[in-house]
Amino acid sequence: MVTVKFYGLIRSNHRIETMKVKPGTLREVINQIQVEHPQISDHEFLTAVVFINQTKVMHMNRLTVQVNEHDEIVFTNFVGGG
Repeated sequence: MVTVKFYGLIRSNHRIETMKVKPGTLREVINQIQVEHPQISDHEFLTAVVFINQTKVMHMNRLTVQVNEHDEIVFTNFVGGG
């Protein structure tokens, strides 16, 4: 299984901290999350900062990145204030 952790806006808006999903592409992982939490929109995932095994995934094709067994994904947001 893959461990998915949520921080920032997704965590505070939807009260979800962590869950386990099956390996697959990042798009497939998001689809699995949305089955259990359909209130989380694609927009929220697409604007989130994503780390897989502590490495930031930045490129445009990030939804096709393969997530493997025992990987850890973090969805977060960088926010500032003043």
